[in-house]
Amino acid sequence: MKTLSASQLPALLTHEAKWKLQLDLMRSNELTTAARFWFPPKPPTIKAECQAALTRLFANPAEMAPRLATLPASEQKVLAVLKRYDGAVSGTILRTELLTRKVITLPATQSSYGGYQLIRDAPYSGLVNKYIVATTNRHKSYYSSGSRVLYLDLVANPAALESITAAGPAPWQPDCSTLAPTPVTRGSFTEVVLNLWTVAQELDRNNGWKPTLAGNVPKTIMNKLRKVLPADPPGPPPIPDLPGLYCELLKGLGVITTTKAEGRVDLARLQEMLGAETEPLAFVLTGAWRFLESWQDGIGTLNVHEAEVRSETLNDTRDLLAWGLGTLARDEDGWFDLESFLTELWDIQQNDTPHFYADGYVWVPEFTRLQPKDKHTGVERFRSIWLSATGICCANAILGTLVHLGLVERGPITDTGPLAFRPTPLGRAVFGAPEVLPVTPSTTETPFFTIQPNFEVVAFIDDVPTHAVLPLAQLARRTSGSGTQVQTFVIDRESVYQAMEGGFSLDEIREYLHSYARNTPSPNVIRTLEEWGGKRDALTLRRGVSLLVGATSPPKGARAVGEGFHLLNGSTSTPKGVPSVTYPDSARPCGEADEYGVLRLDSDADIVAVARLRQLADTVGDKELHVTEASLASAKRLGISAEQLLIRLRHHHRGPLPALLEVAIQNWSGGGQVELATQLMLRVPDAIVASALLQSERFKPFLIRHIPPEWFVVDSKRSKELEKLLTGIGYNC
Repeated sequence: MKTLSASQLPALLTHEAKWKLQLDLMRSNELTTAARFWFPPKPPTIKAECQAALTRLFANPAEMAPRLATLPASEQKVLAVLKRYDGAVSGTILRTELLTRKVITLPATQSSYGGYQLIRDAPYSGLVNKYIVATTNRHKSYYSSGSRVLYLDLVANPAALESITAAGPAPWQPDCSTLAPTPVTRGSFTEVVLNLWTVAQELDRNNGWKPTLAGNVPKTIMNKLRKVLPADPPGPPPIPDLPGLYCELLKGLGVITTTKAEGRVDLARLQEMLGAETEPLAFVLTGAWRFLESWQDGIGTLNVHEAEVRSETLNDTRDLLAWGLGTLARDEDGWFDLESFLTELWDIQQNDTPHFYADGYVWVPEFTRLQPKDKHTGVERFRSIWLSATGICCANAILGTLVHLGLVERGPITDTGPLAFRPTPLGRAVFGAPEVLPVTPSTTETPFFTIQPNFEVVAFIDDVPTHAVLPLAQLARRTSGSGTQVQTFVIDRESVYQAMEGGFSLDEIREYLHSYARNTPSPNVIRTLEEWGGKRDALTLRRGVSLLVGATSPPKGARAVGEGFHLLNGSTSTPKGVPSVTYPDSARPCGEADEYGVLRLDSDADIVAVARLRQLADTVGDKELHVTEASLASAKRLGISAEQLLIRLRHHHRGPLPALLEVAIQNWSGGGQVELATQLMLRVPDAIVASALLQSERFKPFLIRHIPPEWFVVDSKRSKELEKLLTGIGYNC
């Protein structure tokens, strides 16, 4: 998904689609229909002429404005809504906007086929025929939801929107205010950042896992995540599957990528994203939540069938929720009753509101309008049915997921309800923009943690910028649970090594501690950090040892070097029944590279060599790697120098490396320079004349270099003087 600025909006609800009009693929009758609107009174009638005329017109937005002004008021309002949503909007949001702006009205009755009739007569239909807007294919069927009216997602011709004034906020404000609750539960967006990094780090340790058929993280890895991820505090409502939520968010952010064979995590991409300012990051993360396919609020991770059946309606429901929360975000101090808000949100579209059935929710609110059902009739009955199904999902999303993400805060009015909520300041900036302006970040950094002599860190993470807390997550290991504004960490040798492997230098660690610690780190902390850093930089070469992988009961004398990895010295025998592989003392050549940096590996290349080379190159296929400037930059962040890069490549390369590739690697790492310049050349074919010029005192000021036997590089700035000299001795120039 695209990364958005906090000042753009409504960026959160902007449907990601690009205008792509291929006039050469359009039928003749479609082109002539559009031409009749754009070129009265004598429109072109031949297909090629229509294509040429429309192509020229769409390249000149000013010429489109007079004709756009003649559109019906309903179509102009559709364009104003599209301009508000940056030129692309989902059908759910479009229909909600048009209903609240009185552009369209609900039908008095709805038949089983009413949806198709209303789609055909939708107020954007005429705009499609004129190539002003186009529909996208996120909604795949007119009949997918029975009688529910589906508006298709739209993307606008960018040239058409240049003369359109964007619509303001929809004139809808629900009457759902309530008293301020006690107590108030509020999540922390900063803690969400910590959790994202914790999950991504654990996945990185298991890079190359085999995904499930649905492309999800397997259960074995999920169990590890449950151990390293702090437990979510009990609700109501709790988060049913916290690791599942974070894995899906990481997939939405493009940090987790999967193929049928393996899944991988891109820590560098996540580090870059989490280093952004808080509000832009919150926009992007909330946008990722909108499109989660394998995770449902209040239920957790879905199986393949459930995800396929519900994904479209879940997207529509989250669209509608985000839109409704945007209207509440304009009220700075208001608290809102959950049931009243959901009821009025349903009232906008009534039976056409996104609707699905599900069970297995971890929390089911006791809405008063659900009891007793047998007494409900007409609209009240349909509303009650919706609240008992989709409404429960919405309640879990608002009071569960969005509270956990730090965008909403909640609380009961009494011990038994009703339930109250409101957007947090960060939530107001996310849901309420552009009317709610983002908070300008402070230019001064505020210390937020205390470091003890025993290396324990107590951090007060409330309102701490994400770019400030991320280095602490990289440097220290979190030891506290979630749901509190005070978090504890511990700095140990392993965490310091991991931070340095991720690109931190010892000086940067010291600078960070002095900048963000509320107290001056004690001398023993700084001294120990220097010792750890020095040991990390010192290499120890061990011979005559074996690496035991995956042993649950290692033999006596084995030294643990990581989870599931042990070193055996020469006196310790390998356990019986354990297969062993001996890696040669000298690395075996296993591939050849060309001047472009494409490294083709042998079919029998061993996994150790491949693993070493993958740290230097991007993977193209099973047996092909590509050494690029970007891959070397990633290796450099891991602490591998340019010289180490070349040595490693030479070890595993069959024969000498291509000379030009070596030059490229050195230059990408900060090497030499060459200069490409235009020179003035003088050709003198006669050897006697060339010798005379070389001995001439008059010619010497113009000469830069002689390229024997007949070429001279001369000063281009003095070409006129040189021409005068040559003319003076009888040559025609």
